[in-house]
Amino acid sequence: MNRYNSVLVVSALMFAAAAFALVGWRWGDASPAGQASLVSPRSSIVGAAGSSGSIANPQDVPVGQPRGISVTGEAKSTVAPDLALLNIGVESAEATVGRARERAAVAMEAIVSTLRSNGVEDRDIQTTYLNVMPDRRYNKPDGAETVVGYRVNHMVAVKVRNIHTISKVVDDAVIAGGDLARVHGIQFTVNDPNSLYAGLRRQAIEDARAKGEQLANASGVGLGGPIYISEGGAAFPVFRGPPGGKGGDGAQYSTPISPGENEIRLSVQVVYDISY
Repeated sequence: MNRYNSVLVVSALMFAAAAFALVGWRWGDASPAGQASLVSPRSSIVGAAGSSGSIANPQDVPVGQPRGISVTGEAKSTVAPDLALLNIGVESAEATVGRARERAAVAMEAIVSTLRSNGVEDRDIQTTYLNVMPDRRYNKPDGAETVVGYRVNHMVAVKVRNIHTISKVVDDAVIAGGDLARVHGIQFTVNDPNSLYAGLRRQAIEDARAKGEQLANASGVGLGGPIYISEGGAAFPVFRGPPGGKGGDGAQYSTPISPGENEIRLSVQVVYDISY
C-alpha cells in the first residue's frame, strides 16, 4: 500500500468514527428520558367530589367551585305571638330645665306605676332613651339664635308577657302620663322562637332533597349524599302597631290592639354529591 492509499484509509476511518458519534448522540436525545423533558404536562386526574375519574385540564376547573348539585331548601310556619314589646315615654317642654325635668319625672313615675299594677315586672321595664336639650328659636332676618325653653324626652321599652292585657296596659299608661305621654309603636313576637326552628330545619332539608332529586333526574345522574350544608338564616317578621300617639281624655274607650300572626321563614343551602 503506497503512502497515498494509507492517507485515504485513515481519513475514511476518522469519518466513520465521527458519523458513529453523531448518530449515538441523536439516539440518546430521542430516548424516553429526553422526550419527557421536551413534553409539557397538559392533563391530570381531577379528584373532586362527584368526579368520574376522567382526565381534564386543571385550568378548566375553577378554583373554589362546588362539585355537585347545589340547592336551597326553604320552610315557613305561621305562629301566634305571645309577647308584646311596647315603647312608651314622656315629653316635657318648659321655660326652665328644672321644671321640664320635674314634670317629665312625675309623668314617667305615674306610667311605671300603672305598668307594675298591670303585672309588668321591673325586669321587663328598661330605659332606652333620655334626652335633655334646649328649645331654640331662630330669627330669620339676622340669623340670631334664642333659647326659649327646654325639652326633656324619656322613653322605656316594656315587655308585656300577658299579651291579652296589652290594650289595658297601653290605656292605663297613657292616661297616667296625661298630655306628656308618648307611644312609639308596638311589636309582637314570640318569646322563644328557637323552639320552632327544629321543625323548620327538618322541613327545609326535605325541601332541599326534593329539589336536588328533580335536578338530578332532569340531568340523567344520581343524587348522592350531602357534602355541604349551611343554614341561610331565619326571618322572623315582627308585626308593628301604629307609631306615635299622645295622651289625653277618652278613658271610657279601650284602644283596640290586634296581635295577629307572625310568619317564620328558614332556609338551608345544601350541596349533594353526584353519583353515576
